[in-house]
Amino acid sequence: MTPEDVQGAGIEEVDSRFQNMDGSIKDGFMRDLRDEDNALKPAIEKYRLERWFQGVLDLAKGDYAESLAVETESGPNMESVVTELQRLETAIKEQEIGKSESLLKTKLRFKPGKVRLNGSTNMRASIKQY
Repeated sequence: MTPEDVQGAGIEEVDSRFQNMDGSIKDGFMRDLRDEDNALKPAIEKYRLERWFQGVLDLAKGDYAESLAVETESGPNMESVVTELQRLETAIKEQEIGKSESLLKTKLRFKPGKVRLNGSTNMRASIKQY
C-alpha cells in the first residue's frame, strides 16, 4: 500500500477489534488517528514519501527475486545430492549384504564339541587347583 492509500484509513470508524472499548478510550484513539493522518499529509508532499516508498518496494522486490533465484538454483543441487546419497547408501547396503552372505557360507572355525584349554579336553583339568 502506498502512503496515499494509507491516508484517511481508520479515521471515520474504529476497526472491529476495538469496537468493545470504552467510549472515551475510543474517542481518544480516533483523535490520535486523525492527528497522525493530518501529520501524514504534509510529510507525503514535503518528504516525497511516495518516491521513498517506491524505492524501498523496488529494493524489496529485487531482494526477493534474488533469494528466490538462489533457492530455485539450490533446489536441483539438493535433489542431485539426495539422489547421490541414496545411490551410495544402496551400494553400501548391497556390499554389507554380500559380506554377510559370504560369512554364512564359510566353514565354521569353532567346533563346540572339541574345546581345548591348555591342551586338555576337560574343562576342570585346565584350571589350576590348589
